[in-house]
This record gives sequence, C-alpha cells and structure tokens, in this order.
Amino acid sequence: MNELSKQITDHLGQGLVILDLNGNFKFYNKKFLEMVEYSPKELDKINLFSVASKIHGANLKEKFNKRLKGEKEPYEAILTSKTDKEIPVLISGAPYYDEKGDLIGVISLLTDITKSKKLEKQLTKAAEEARKANEAKSKFLGNISHEIKNPLNGMIGIIDLLRESTQSKEDEELLKTMRESSYHILNLLDELMDFSKIEANKMDLDSIKFSPLKIYNSLYLSYKSNLYSKNIDFEVDYDKNIPDNLFGDPIKLRQILDNLLSNSFKFTKNGKVSMLFSLESLKGNIANLKITILDTGIGINESNLEKIFEAFSQGDLSTKDQFGGTGLGLFIVKKLVELMNGEIKIESEKGKGTKVVVKLPFKIYSEPLKKDEKGDSI
Repeated sequence: MNELSKQITDHLGQGLVILDLNGNFKFYNKKFLEMVEYSPKELDKINLFSVASKIHGANLKEKFNKRLKGEKEPYEAILTSKTDKEIPVLISGAPYYDEKGDLIGVISLLTDITKSKKLEKQLTKAAEEARKANEAKSKFLGNISHEIKNPLNGMIGIIDLLRESTQSKEDEELLKTMRESSYHILNLLDELMDFSKIEANKMDLDSIKFSPLKIYNSLYLSYKSNLYSKNIDFEVDYDKNIPDNLFGDPIKLRQILDNLLSNSFKFTKNGKVSMLFSLESLKGNIANLKITILDTGIGINESNLEKIFEAFSQGDLSTKDQFGGTGLGLFIVKKLVELMNGEIKIESEKGKGTKVVVKLPFKIYSEPLKKDEKGDSI
C-alpha cells in the first residue's frame, strides 16, 4: 500500500484490516491498533482466529468463511482489547481480490458503536420507565373509577327509592335529572376503566356461545323506546342467513354497537338512523359478520376522519362544546374491534351524515342454541 493510501486509512474513524485466506493480518490501520491495543509486532505473529476469543457475540470462523464466499452483511460484536477493554463494534466487510481478480482474503471495517449502544440502553431504560409509569397511571384510573362507581351506584339506588315515594312533579323532574346525570358519570367512568385496561394491555375477551339476533333485538328495543320525543326514524334489517349460534364475546359486541348507535342518535336531529346486520361470508366454521350503522346527522369533516379513532379525539371543538363527551368512545370501539380480529371503517361528510361499517369474524358454535337464548323476533 502506497504512502497516500496509508495516510488516508490512518485517518479513518474506523478500524480497517485486510486478512489473507488463512486469517493472517496483512494490513491494519492506526485506528485498529488503538482499538485492540496490540503492537504491530504482536499482530504480525498472530492471526484473526488466535484473538477470536477477544471478539464476543459472533462466530468469527463462520463469519470469515461467509465473507470469503461473498457475504457482505454487517454484524455486531464485542471487541476486547489487550487490556480487557470492551468495545462494541459493527463489523462490515467483503471478499478481497488481487489485480487478476483472484480471491486473496477479506477486507473488514470495524466501527466503534459505543455511543449508539449507550444511547440505545438509555432509550430502553426510558421506555421501560415510561411503561411502568403508564401502568401505574392505568392502575390508578382503574382504581379511582371503581371507587367512585360504588357510592354512585348507591346514590342511584336512593334516587330510585325517592322517585317511587315522591308525589311532586317538580321533585320528580329533579330526581330524573339527578338520575340521568348519575348514569352519565357512570358511562364516563366505564370509558376511563376501559381506556386504562387497553393501555395496560389487560382488556380480555370472553368466549361464550351467543345469539347475534338477541343482540340485534335488544339494541332495537332499547333505542326505539327513546325516540318518541325525537323526529328520527330507526330503520333496521337483519340477514336471516346469519348463524344463530356463534361463539365470542357478546358483551363487547354489544358495547361496540351501543357506542356507535349512541353517537348516531346523539348527532342526528332529523332524518333517520339505520342498523343493518348482514353475513358477509361463511368460511368453514367462521361466520364473518358485517354490521353497518348509518345516520343523517351532522357528519364529520374529511380533515378530522383520520384522527377520529384517536384517544380523546372528537370531530371538532364545536362538537365537544355542544355535545360533550370524553372523546374515548370511538378509540375504545376501534381497540375492541381490533382485539376481536375485525376491522372498522368510517365514511362521513359534513352536514350529510355518517356511515360506519364493522366487520367481525365469529366461530360457529357446533350445537344450536336453546330457545330462551335466541331472543324474540322484532
């Protein structure tokens, strides 16, 4: 190697070595000598494999043979110097040929990655601390929500007793308002508890037999009874081809649809809300349900559609001011759908309504459900 090449290689920030076919050191630059702390005379008497024990985390014999065969993929290792100083390095290299094109060895570049490894360790530690802090926060939210729910349920019970005994219409209205407000707080607490479970990865699914028709009927009756004072139609349709003996988590399914229907009715002043149950496909013992919720409500701006499923996100500030809410409902819905190996899509246009499509796979229960498990037809 000429003097110019030697000066260039000696000023490299990485260690550079050239090895012959037997692993003997044919060239090494100044940086490599600083890293291994061997003298040139010492390196001239040894080869790569005699110091193999000084490089941990990789099988040097195997890596060297692969380099000779043309493999160029870099790998990490721990280089231990003559004085037992450990240096994490990234080793890259390639076969080395003479002017005739004959293979004569391997050329390798050793990059000191001490700083990046230190930063990686710091990031890992920070991530672990963040995870623990998040778990503590989620546990606190769950505990405080539980502690508030207990006395709140007691208050609702007392309100119900007072409503039975009161004969004053004014008191009746006040108690009704108190009851509705209490249930509103309960719903908020339930959302916070679900949010804390999701963040802590502790949201579990049940696997029990259920009838989708029973859920459909229950939702219809529940929302139909609340429409007498509103100028809204509730249109429903149920595909008779849907198997009536499915296996999954009916409570979570009901929670998903309850939240979507609640939003539709909340944001629709005139027109209609539709709930359509259909069987998208039947593959083996898996029934893929497609449930569509449509409304003619206020709709969502296109710019807000991408973030609508984010935690604490709502359509816009005017929606929050007018209708309230935590912005957790759709976030929880999406997480539940994903947990059930399904998908959810939303289409909307400001002032023209919203369409939400939920697709969920359920196993078909091998035995038909009993009559009292199916639910009556509408």
